[in-house]
Amino acid sequence: MPRWLFMDYVSPAGTNQIKKWSRKKLSIQGREDFETMLSMLAKQQTWDSLDFKLLSGKHLQGIGEIIFKSEQGTPLRVACMWGTDESQYILLVGFSHKGKVYDPPTAFDLAIQRKQLLATGEGNICEHEEDD
Repeated sequence: MPRWLFMDYVSPAGTNQIKKWSRKKLSIQGREDFETMLSMLAKQQTWDSLDFKLLSGKHLQGIGEIIFKSEQGTPLRVACMWGTDESQYILLVGFSHKGKVYDPPTAFDLAIQRKQLLATGEGNICEHEEDD
């Protein structure tokens, strides 16, 4: 039985931003790698530092990142935060990171903004569903 329930960030306009990122930026194999990583993490009590780390910085407090590799070659990440339910983890924004290059370059700003929109009730979440 899964320990964690992953939730996707949904914009005020109703767009599931994680699904949009997955479909636009990941190959079919990349989407499969992403879903495999979430499936593995969902069952684990604690997460390995190779798969997850909390971000540092005043404005990034409470935001972490799930790290996974794909056949696309560029390390992939999803900025996340804990939900209101202790077993929920909210996926805020997906991005790639290699060296000092981020795609999108504003990934952390987007994560902070989306966290704030959730706090004010302007953003929303929905249960993550495997992207076919």
